[in-house]
Amino acid sequence: MAVFFGVCSSAVFGHAQSSDDASAGIDKLLNNYKPLGNFSADFTQTKKLVALGMELKGKGQLQVFEDKSIIWQINEPAPMNVRIDAKEIVIKTVVSGKEQKQVFSLTEGIAGNQIAASVKPFLDLFSGSSAGLHERFSIAKAGTGFSLTPKEQLPIKTLELTPDSAGTYMEQVIIHEKSGDSITYLFSKPKSLAKQ
Repeated sequence: MAVFFGVCSSAVFGHAQSSDDASAGIDKLLNNYKPLGNFSADFTQTKKLVALGMELKGKGQLQVFEDKSIIWQINEPAPMNVRIDAKEIVIKTVVSGKEQKQVFSLTEGIAGNQIAASVKPFLDLFSGSSAGLHERFSIAKAGTGFSLTPKEQLPIKTLELTPDSAGTYMEQVIIHEKSGDSITYLFSKPKSLAKQ
């Protein structure tokens, strides 16, 4: 799963506050996306591979749709389109001039499916489903951001979410993996998309 988010995909945290404060804070942040309807945000990503002592960098655009689906359009280093909805993940790439398509089911049961278990929280996060986040994560408010710890077994150790200085959108998401690797996403201010 780390590879998936590595191709798809520094908050300073202080003293943790109550989980009720954190829950209210993350709900407020996610509610800021609702008036946008369908929206997009450009992103940069940096995957740190600790064992290899290297960083992989990429750029792209995240698109979020009211039907609770998201598209990661990776532009650099290699074009890739990843569409995630409640039923499946579809990954499209071009290899030797020929389109390749991989499909992973998200409906075959979360517990036995590592990909589904790892992707579902991101679908909840970017589609504004705070209920799904509360179900899958312990959420703590720390400093200006939030720290999320999975309640179930995932390759993710923690997520750090940091809003912009005005608290209106998620500017940074850091995924800390159990392997010691991490992925940092920096997002631009979201822009509303025309109805599709």
